[in-house]
Amino acid sequence: MRDIGVPEAGLGAIYAGFSLASAGASYVVEDVQEYLGTRRVFVLGPLLIGGAFTTVVLFPVVVIPAFFVSHMVKSVLTPVGYQLVNDGIGTYGRATALSGVAMIGSVLGITAKFGAGALADGTSAVIAVTVLGMILVGTASVGSVGWGVFDIRNPTDVQTESTSGAADASGETD
Repeated sequence: MRDIGVPEAGLGAIYAGFSLASAGASYVVEDVQEYLGTRRVFVLGPLLIGGAFTTVVLFPVVVIPAFFVSHMVKSVLTPVGYQLVNDGIGTYGRATALSGVAMIGSVLGITAKFGAGALADGTSAVIAVTVLGMILVGTASVGSVGWGVFDIRNPTDVQTESTSGAADASGETD
């Protein structure tokens, strides 16, 4: 942290800022999902984090804002992901499925942190953050193409909100 001008005494304020930023992002999850749609949230989130992380190699001072972006995006992606699983699972076994998804996410997160730590030890923290950013950008880019998220021929986004499918008096569904 000293390399970018942040004294160790400032770490508490930074972590408090992470919590505040995450709380703010959590507050607008529904609005973000409604505006972008679920698929775009899952593609743009990693692209945003990856873009912030890849700029660290050019401008190391942006590492703190990049981590703020990371915490905020994670605060949006987590409930959207759980909602997606919740909507896709029937009543029976829903809690087990959500628990399984949480455990898989934890295992993947721990594995990624170990890998990032090993990469940082072998190279530098800046290189590790940049490589992680490039991986996120690459993965999100492939996902956006595979999902057709930004297909201008089909501008409608597949929404995952549960709908009853009931027709109203005009014959249209909700």
